[in-house]
Amino acid sequence: MTSQSIFLMCFLTVFGRWNVRTNKAKLSDVNTDVNTDVIPTRNSTKQGGLSNLPMATYLPSLLTKAIKYYFPPLPSYPLMDEEAFPGADDLFCKAFGLSDPTPELLSLIKAHPTEAAVRDLLIAYILEAEENPSRAYALASVLVALRDSPDAPDIEDLESVDDYSLAMAFRVKLPDLHSRYLIFDDDNKTVSPTNTYLTNCLLAALSLKHDLAWSPAQYHEIKGGLIVQGHSWTAELLVTGACIQLLTIGSKIVSDRTFYSGKEVATKLRLQHSAGIVKAANARKLLEVCQLFLHYNCAHYCPEQLTISHAESGFKEENDVDNVRELLFPSQHEE
Repeated sequence: MTSQSIFLMCFLTVFGRWNVRTNKAKLSDVNTDVNTDVIPTRNSTKQGGLSNLPMATYLPSLLTKAIKYYFPPLPSYPLMDEEAFPGADDLFCKAFGLSDPTPELLSLIKAHPTEAAVRDLLIAYILEAEENPSRAYALASVLVALRDSPDAPDIEDLESVDDYSLAMAFRVKLPDLHSRYLIFDDDNKTVSPTNTYLTNCLLAALSLKHDLAWSPAQYHEIKGGLIVQGHSWTAELLVTGACIQLLTIGSKIVSDRTFYSGKEVATKLRLQHSAGIVKAANARKLLEVCQLFLHYNCAHYCPEQLTISHAESGFKEENDVDNVRELLFPSQHEE
């Protein structure tokens, strides 16, 4: 290798790393309070590699070719490009639409015990909950029944060292799906029963409650709701979503050392309440209930005759709320 080639390689390495840092710095200036992830689709793909960075669009042709030679792009791979088996999407969706989905879902996953089939099952679960949010609690219970069934199969191609169980498959797949579906919908900016962001906040909380999975995106969204400022529709949804999760499974969330302490959460909730970020009447009641649970050291009658002092009880599990949707949308009849 000639000295010129060595010099070019060193230059490209240093220049490439500088541009990566520069682009990362530019991206860090973007407001990250709002989750802008895109819901995965069957046709979406990802591609990595230095040549995929913005710098490749303005470098001289020769330099671009050199970068592609020394830093070849990673191969493209499908995110969710095809069904696990023919008709999987339709079959799983129809199964979740049944009054008792468990037997049919168990039959399907036993016939197709693959990681892709588990993925399609969980996507159908989320889509059914978004379509019929009042069934969220019942649908989460279906996943619990599948996980705990003695007939649940091992998942053949699960990337796990020593545990190929359906329970482990849920733990592997659910966090990623929660993070991808915890997004805002520009067509639904209000605190309403059909708001998919709020529905997915509840699903994430139920996953943690039933020990199905834990998603880092949950804590990100809750913390966002506790610290967000301003009076935008996204801020209102963030605060409301945080209350949904804290009321549903606050005992686990606040006891996690990676999260705020109960005292810190109470302080932040009081600040959000006084700031008037939440405008919807029922959502404000939910925030007040959540604040009272965390703050008062005396019995206090709240909506639905709830009498709790989280500060005094130490966030005991029995004080978590099982009817958050009913508190938030009392006019909706839960199934």
